[in-house]
Amino acid sequence: MTIDQINEVKNILADLRQKLEIRYGHNSRKHNDVVEKMEVDRYFIIDVRQKAHYDGSKITFDKCINIPQSEIKPGKLGYKFADCFHKDKQSFDLFKHRSVQHVDVIILVDWNTMQETLTTSTYLNILKDIFEKCDPGTK
Repeated sequence: MTIDQINEVKNILADLRQKLEIRYGHNSRKHNDVVEKMEVDRYFIIDVRQKAHYDGSKITFDKCINIPQSEIKPGKLGYKFADCFHKDKQSFDLFKHRSVQHVDVIILVDWNTMQETLTTSTYLNILKDIFEKCDPGTK
């Protein structure tokens, strides 16, 4: 990733954090503080570039993991991606705790996809569908 792309992701995360603080801060007041304020650090990033590209220019953030494009196939069950982390305990632990019990937002990123190029056949969209539709036990 280029410095500009990294800075863009950081800006998106900062904006997301602010929006979540506002959203869940209002939620708490609406329910007379019965609903606890959401922890806004409950997110992580999945970078779907090939491993060599990821290793060469990964986001230096402790909540970023890599699921290479070569592993992303329609219909694959979400838990099968755990095989990508057999040598990286921190990434495995992040991935293992991807359920709504532990995470509010999963951010998917790659090298080239932009809003204009995002189609149903892009790796980002396939992975999103896998996590939404084929990831039992993580809802």
